[in-house]
Amino acid sequence: MLGMFSRVMPVMVLFALGYLIRQKNWLSIEGMGGVKKVVINFALPAVLFKAFLTMDFKYEYIGLSLSIVILLFLMYLAGKAFNLIKGLRHLLNPYISTAFSFGLLGIPMFSIVFGEENLGIFSVLGLGNEIFVWFIFYTILHMHLNDEKFSFKHLAGFFKSPVIIAIFIGLFFNLTGMTSVFTTNALLNGIYRSVSYMANVATPLILLSIGYSMDINKKYMAPTLRLMFVRFVVTFGIGYAFKFLVIDNLFEVTPIMNYAYMTFLMLPPLFSLPLFVGIARTNEDEEIASNAVVSYTAFSLVMFILVAIVFL
Repeated sequence: MLGMFSRVMPVMVLFALGYLIRQKNWLSIEGMGGVKKVVINFALPAVLFKAFLTMDFKYEYIGLSLSIVILLFLMYLAGKAFNLIKGLRHLLNPYISTAFSFGLLGIPMFSIVFGEENLGIFSVLGLGNEIFVWFIFYTILHMHLNDEKFSFKHLAGFFKSPVIIAIFIGLFFNLTGMTSVFTTNALLNGIYRSVSYMANVATPLILLSIGYSMDINKKYMAPTLRLMFVRFVVTFGIGYAFKFLVIDNLFEVTPIMNYAYMTFLMLPPLFSLPLFVGIARTNEDEEIASNAVVSYTAFSLVMFILVAIVFL
């Protein structure tokens, strides 16, 4: 237990430091926004490029990623079903119930506790999440909130995302057997070392930025708690039912895969959700969405730390 506590302690320290930076006004909101852009456009893609480049890729992982897409769509439908319950009905239920902050929270949490060498299988789950988010989630969100018809322009972001580009470049070199060129070719080795240095700063910067963003409006706590309840029930209820009925019967299940799946289900909703809600709906809807995402992020961190210390 003490060994696991020492592993999760950096999560708590960096998270608390990020919160302190905001409270002390050591870095402006605009400045932290710049830090987040560096993370999203450079540091996080560097982590994923390394993970997919060096992982022991199995072709069954393609099926696993597609299974995650199906799972997330089922979670979306379950969120819509909760709108049939009068006391829990809310516009955001379908969108709060599905999709995960895989890159901005999942990768640092998983890699700190289980090590970057085991990041491959977690990244496979994340690939399914990214496919769902870009091809299904954002499309449905735009159509519903903005009362728009389907448009292929909503899918363009998938091919422009630095995260997706990094994943596919890493996969390309992995599947073509060209991984070794990054050690034998001087130029490519220099590029790989540069990418590695960038990847090393991803985790601390991500956790600092998340801690910095912890700002909860108590005025909207009632709808926030209802949304959190819906997400928890859907993600763990549908998530583990799907695992027992589908994933465990179709794919080789290892202890590290079980840990990866559990970590995946603990993650909060997409951090970009409040932004899209704010563009299309009222300021109150945006505040509730922000409250729900921030509150569930704090809940996810606490849940992950407790599970890691007590059970792993």
